[in-house]
Amino acid sequence: MTFAGGRSQADYMARVRGLPPEQCLVVPIDVGKHTAVSLVADHEGRVVQDPMTFRMTATGARALMSAAVDAERVASAGSVRFGIEAAGHYHRVLASTLHASGLDVVELNTAAVKVACAQLG
Repeated sequence: MTFAGGRSQADYMARVRGLPPEQCLVVPIDVGKHTAVSLVADHEGRVVQDPMTFRMTATGARALMSAAVDAERVASAGSVRFGIEAAGHYHRVLASTLHASGLDVVELNTAAVKVACAQLG
């Protein structure tokens, strides 16, 4: 069977199938040259961790991961997935840091991020 979104998306859906939406967290990250903005929400769109701005440094990455861990604990989450805007070369170090920490990371098209940000206001 083929799956829209490819093998990676099929694997993700298999991991979260059966979990309540409030236990599936997403961490969208909008990156910039020096800073990034993120929040943590569940699959129903409820914000679990308020938006935060962090520097695109190792310290900033640790702050992001700490916020995600806190949200994961509060929500008793069974899944946390980071979605990072693929913005030229700016996102690469952060994406690599998250991957190296064993986190579930997906790189998102910049146009998709723009649409999502507009929907959130």
